[in-house]
Amino acid sequence: MMNPEQLRQAEKTFYRQLNQLVEPLVRAGLGGPLLFPAGLILLETRGRISGRIYRTPVLALRWGELFFVSTVRNQSQWFKNLAACPTIDCWINGREQRATAYLFSPEVAPYALETLPDPLQRIASGLRLYSDLTRVSVAVLEVSGVVGGAVEMDRVPTDPASLSSP
Repeated sequence: MMNPEQLRQAEKTFYRQLNQLVEPLVRAGLGGPLLFPAGLILLETRGRISGRIYRTPVLALRWGELFFVSTVRNQSQWFKNLAACPTIDCWINGREQRATAYLFSPEVAPYALETLPDPLQRIASGLRLYSDLTRVSVAVLEVSGVVGGAVEMDRVPTDPASLSSP
């Protein structure tokens, strides 16, 4: 029987291998939210400490130009990286696009409603309540257009201590 640390390592290895298999397919547009409102998208986040680009396939639900992605795993580094650098590139239906992430999590301070995009203002309180009650973190991506560049480095904080969870 595996101890908790071995189980955590096995889970981490499983998701890394799965992501390596799925990532090129999602980048090519397979499984994306084109015909149905839910599908796979690829997030390109910058490591909050290393500065390295990470590509993570996630399941997303599309609502207009907003994409809802979530994680129930407390160890999901992509969510922590989004908190540090919310402007990202992502691949949706085979096209690279720039997006801004808005995070709803017990570990992230609530947004002032007037700072959110209009459609998100209407549901932000409900997302916050859902996240607080279930301990499930939700990111909402607002897509701003097709791009051809990498994630901007100037958004990465230089003080790693400022990124620790409370």
